Amino acid sequence: MTLVASELEATDPDIPLDVKWPEGFRLPAVKLARMAIDTELQRNGWGRRLCEWAIALVKEHVSRHIGCRLLVTDAKKSAVGFYEKLGFTLLDTEANRSSPYPLMFINLTKL
Repeated sequence: MTLVASELEATDPDIPLDVKWPEGFRLPAVKLARMAIDTELQRNGWGRRLCEWAIALVKEHVSRHIGCRLLVTDAKKSAVGFYEKLGFTLLDTEANRSSPYPLMFINLTKL
């Protein structure tokens, strides 16, 4: 698993935020950039536990130091359902839905 600093356009109307941001404001985020489980260990809950650990780490420790509100990932299309079960939301635009790696996010302030 890899976590990296990222950002999103804060005024994107498809990202449901409870705060109005100035035009052009870039919202700090943490990206779950890579996550993989050895094929022999898949389907045993390791991916879910690893992702839950990453969400907790970002929420409880990382976000407090870098001021981010979102945890994002570029999911493989086949993994969208997996991430939705963990609380990620698919960015609901036509371009994103048709992307081979659609953007998904968790609003950390809602956890």
